[in-house]
Amino acid sequence: MVLLPTYKFQIKDFPLRFNPQEAVEAYDIYEGLIIRRLGPAVPLDNSSDYFIPMFYPKGENKDIANKLLSIFKIGYGAIIPFGFGKMFMLDENKISYEIHEYNNIQEIVEIIKNNYKNNKSTLPIVLIKEKTDRADQNSVYYSIKRNLLSNRYISQIITIKDLLEQEEKLKWSVLSIFSQVFAKLGGLPYTLYKNFSIRSTSLNDKETVIIIGLGLSKDPSGNNTVGSSLVYDDRGHFKFLQFKVRSVPKGTNIKDVYSKIIENLLTDAYSKASEEMRLSYDKPKKVSVVIHYRGKEISKMEEQAINEIVERFRESEIDGEVYLLKLIDSNIFLTDRNFSEGYPDIGYVIKVLNDLYMIQLVGKMVFEKFPKPKQNVYYGVGNALLVNIRRYGGSSSEISSDLAISLLKTVFGMARLNYVSISNPFVALPTTVSFSQEIAYSLPRFSITDLKNVSDWMNKRLWFI
Repeated sequence: MVLLPTYKFQIKDFPLRFNPQEAVEAYDIYEGLIIRRLGPAVPLDNSSDYFIPMFYPKGENKDIANKLLSIFKIGYGAIIPFGFGKMFMLDENKISYEIHEYNNIQEIVEIIKNNYKNNKSTLPIVLIKEKTDRADQNSVYYSIKRNLLSNRYISQIITIKDLLEQEEKLKWSVLSIFSQVFAKLGGLPYTLYKNFSIRSTSLNDKETVIIIGLGLSKDPSGNNTVGSSLVYDDRGHFKFLQFKVRSVPKGTNIKDVYSKIIENLLTDAYSKASEEMRLSYDKPKKVSVVIHYRGKEISKMEEQAINEIVERFRESEIDGEVYLLKLIDSNIFLTDRNFSEGYPDIGYVIKVLNDLYMIQLVGKMVFEKFPKPKQNVYYGVGNALLVNIRRYGGSSSEISSDLAISLLKTVFGMARLNYVSISNPFVALPTTVSFSQEIAYSLPRFSITDLKNVSDWMNKRLWFI
């Protein structure tokens, strides 16, 4: 079957924003943080002291921990020519690095509790020998995370055999490690340079866009269902996350449980986000809430929750509309017969029905890099993603082509904001979906079943990446 693209996004549609004091855009993370040294989009408090203790397992050579310490202090050869502090414009005299040996997980916890009292500004890095089975909730990885989170410490885990001892892999991972640690300490390495805009507005009728990602999962025992949501502003600036855990007694209709979780997550997300808007200097008159969701069919109960959000906007004298973008996996592979290896261009949009679109987030991309024009081609194979769009509120439920493109732009834009696989200009799913699914999957394995187990300050950070 021959499918003709309805639209094609390009990398220039999604420039990145780094230091907000620098009114310049960059198209590549390495370019922004390394070549041009722009600094982060959301910096850390430079008046605070930060502690990054590093733990290596007994029996391993201490040199491996010293190697990591050196990378954080001075960088990694020519590819990362400076350390963590300089990259993110921190006062390097206020960053403390110390190395500790550990015998077991409890010893890590005791060392941290006894020596690093301020958990908000402490981020332990724990070295483990090799990767563990992601499905094993009793693995070393989950056990370390679980014990540290229960004591209100966010952590970073790095493998020795699979990463630190693999020079070729390590050199391409340093920037990612730095970015994850920075985000877990409360900063954001980069956001989008351009704001999302869904509806045309006049200068006197400002629109605010809120992006919400929803994720659902079951715990390994099957006794609980976990739902999570992440809330972003119109530049992809992460604001906060929340989650709900519901037990599933025998004989309970699981769809009803899912529906209740989604209803609670959406209404709570609205309440918190609207409070921020109410307190903001520039109060919006129009609000567009865009929900990214990947999962089961939306039930009547969930649609009712969305409609209630619209009604709450109206009660607040705000013109509110809600758009639900359901991301659906497909077994469709697009190929480009004009390209010798067949890879499709990232950015293709194909209209299937009035409210159903096919998009390509993984594949080939050619773009000119700033400051010197240079062609780069990224390869990859991935299924096309189907996106079903629904509209709530307003005078019409119709999805025009222009409106659909504005909404799909949020999917592509959020696929740019990945602080893990940052060598890829886009990732296979927007972080609204992949991060919310990661939280829902991980929380039961961290033995977190109640929102009270996670401090408010932690839920304003990407502690789970």
